Amino acid sequence: MVAFVFFLIFLISFFNNPRPKTEPNYETRYTKLTVNQILSKSNYEWNDTDLVTQSRCWKVLKSNDVPCTDYSIGIWEVQHQTTHREYNVQPVMRGIPFRKDYWTQVYHSIYEHNKNGMQELKDTLYNYAQVHQLNAVDFANYMVSFVQDMPYWYIMEGNICASYETPDQPCISGFKYGILSPSEIAATGVGDCDSRTLLLYSLFRHFNYEVVIFVSDEYKHSMLGLNIPSTGKYLKVDGRKFYFWETTGKNWESGMIPPNDNVLSYWYVALSYNA
Repeated sequence: MVAFVFFLIFLISFFNNPRPKTEPNYETRYTKLTVNQILSKSNYEWNDTDLVTQSRCWKVLKSNDVPCTDYSIGIWEVQHQTTHREYNVQPVMRGIPFRKDYWTQVYHSIYEHNKNGMQELKDTLYNYAQVHQLNAVDFANYMVSFVQDMPYWYIMEGNICASYETPDQPCISGFKYGILSPSEIAATGVGDCDSRTLLLYSLFRHFNYEVVIFVSDEYKHSMLGLNIPSTGKYLKVDGRKFYFWETTGKNWESGMIPPNDNVLSYWYVALSYNA
């Protein structure tokens, strides 16, 4: 009888105070060492079958939704894109007079070589849109806010990080053209302006949006341009309105431009929607 009473007390205590659940950590934030390992900038040796996994939660623009997701990218895919950028991207024109064409060639070569990658990430984004019945604008907000949530890191070609790095904005160097391919930024979860815009350009092209990459030499900045119903600042391309979209910080909506970057004549299309 006494044993039964103690057992009953145990059951009541267990159900009133259940064991804490082990929740997944949805804030994957890699250190500089790990990022450099993923991007082959260290002596770390990977196996060809190794996967890099990102676990993420982020707040969607114009929504109260905070989706969480996991996706993986094969290290072989990341290293394949790294090798292509470092050794195979060769713009034929160099110098200030040809700067627009120069960046067009760089972006287009990286995009073309990477456009069939990141399949698990693409499937994850698509499945969320299907389950939640997102329209084209809501899906755009979902994808852009996913990238806006990534920490900003400087990606440099030369060894000049000391002039840029801050505690809040780390810097990594030794990357040709100062840019990461879409697979590289998706795997590491960090990047600068044109790494982000090229990632989003690749995703939006995959989902059949009309999208461009805007670049300003004066502002040393890159922004996304998207042909969707919107208000705010835009440039016309072939009669279509492509609204500016800032990707380097949270909560920027389509058509919004940072005040210090708002002279539209300083911007040009570096990669078009039909490239």
